[in-house]
Amino acid sequence: RTMRAPTEYGAVTRDAVEEERPLIGGARARVRKSHASAFGALLAVTGLAGLAMRRGARARAGIAPVYAVEGSSTFTVDVGPCAITSDLRAKNPEFFSSGVAGVRLARHNLKTDSFFEWEDALVMDEVPNQPAYRRKFSLTTNEVNFEYGFVLVNRRGDYLYEIGEHSSPIVSAWKVGESTCVQKYGDYFNRVRTLDANPSEVNFVFGSCESECPPPPPPPP
Repeated sequence: RTMRAPTEYGAVTRDAVEEERPLIGGARARVRKSHASAFGALLAVTGLAGLAMRRGARARAGIAPVYAVEGSSTFTVDVGPCAITSDLRAKNPEFFSSGVAGVRLARHNLKTDSFFEWEDALVMDEVPNQPAYRRKFSLTTNEVNFEYGFVLVNRRGDYLYEIGEHSSPIVSAWKVGESTCVQKYGDYFNRVRTLDANPSEVNFVFGSCESECPPPPPPPP
């Protein structure tokens, strides 16, 4: 099977992970280095925990506040029809040849060297009794305090990140100079706890800043 480079996250097949372990390991090392370089540059500008830069200057620089969001939070992601669009399917045909079976929450906690590794991602539980136009997964945890993103898992065990480089689904939710749920660090686009409107109750559509899939329009009279 083919796979997109892990430095872009995107879709990665289980076979690729098992059969190309040296490549994956090297690529993940490059991911960590790239993220660490961007994060180190960010701290050099902002100071430890982002305390040295005034809020206005940080906003003008396009940098999200840098601090750990502590305490328990409930993360809910909707992977209903409004999230799994025809465009997303067309860009990831192999992944979507097998149905979506679950969702995980990938993370990079502040002052750690673990950058969104699959092995470190948290399993989310499917919410029961949802209408047909929504499919939500949820998790309550105190183990995500800074950058994060959602990851689809199909029935084969392959996975698809919403976050990553320019080809990632979340990029469409990022707008230059506008308030958004997405932060760009170097070449990477991620969700950040310090941009969450309500850090204790986080609700998003996969690859979007919307909180949930809307109901379909009513039938014509």
